[in-house]
Amino acid sequence: MTYFLNFAVGAPGAENNRGRVYIFCGEAGGLSEQPCQVLNAADDSHEGLGWALTSGSGFLAVSRLNPHTVAVYRRRKVLLPHLQLISDTLLPLVGVEVVPVKVCLNYTIRNGELDSINRKFEGHLELDVGNDISRLQFEDLEASNRSRIFEIEAKAGEMKCKPFGVRRKVEENAVFYYELKANASLLADLHPDVVQDPLLALEAQSTLRPALTCDGAECITEVVVSMQHEAPIYIYETSENFYLDMSVVVSKDPAYFPELHLDTGGDLSYSAVQGSSGVECEGATDIVCYFDTLEDSQTDLKIVLLPSQELRKTITGHRPNFTLKANFSSFSDFSATSKPTATLDIPVQLNFLFDLAG
Repeated sequence: MTYFLNFAVGAPGAENNRGRVYIFCGEAGGLSEQPCQVLNAADDSHEGLGWALTSGSGFLAVSRLNPHTVAVYRRRKVLLPHLQLISDTLLPLVGVEVVPVKVCLNYTIRNGELDSINRKFEGHLELDVGNDISRLQFEDLEASNRSRIFEIEAKAGEMKCKPFGVRRKVEENAVFYYELKANASLLADLHPDVVQDPLLALEAQSTLRPALTCDGAECITEVVVSMQHEAPIYIYETSENFYLDMSVVVSKDPAYFPELHLDTGGDLSYSAVQGSSGVECEGATDIVCYFDTLEDSQTDLKIVLLPSQELRKTITGHRPNFTLKANFSSFSDFSATSKPTATLDIPVQLNFLFDLAG
């Protein structure tokens, strides 16, 4: 068994002269940079805690100036816990099949030898972190419940795990990542003889990933964008909407979400998208359209654009154009060998008819 010496520092002038004692724990690389424990005055009327210190046989004696007393603290074992959140089973692309998730905990003891005492920790597991409404649920809970409080009981030096079953709420295309988060803490009231190291954040995160399969050694998603009208036409001095008809074809491996980026240069602004419920667009003159499917598919859509005040004037001499780009947004860390096809840029020149009547 390897032992490390701790170091106590008295600060009688801290906290408006109430005083404090800072305990720095010994580690393999030396003392901890931050105190692993802080002793505070028991009463606001006390002053000068930490004026003098002495230790021996596992006890620390701390004097204070007012009142002139000595407090004796018994050294307790310090638990060094570690938490893991394991979700290495992939979610099926379709269906609501249950997948296993485990929260695992183990700990060692700093000030003392390992013992055979079972100690209880209280934990909390949250599903689909970052979304206002969870898209996941526990297999034995109602759909509205996204978190669970649990207990893990373990001895020093052993790993204990708490299993859970998790599934999607609805039978949808599982093309999303789902973030999970767990934390835990020692039930201190049940174990007054030990203390958990306050410098160790007992937290863990993991990601439920979709079970994507690829034909070859790497995943490649290809998106082809084609214009339905080679030369869109807009007539000056009208307030009519401009319609951009296009077809988007997604093929090969379902590993990346396609995105369409439209930069109108301020001449046209986004109004609506028609023809597909699986496409959402946002932005005004710098427009991004997102697709919610990764399956091989063809999507025909019509983007409705509003003309600017400049375009509504007669013979402005301004011949606008805008650029259409097909980009991709991928799953983070999906695969070291996955990639989309090259970004596709399509500059679109608008043809304008001049209305000179009158």
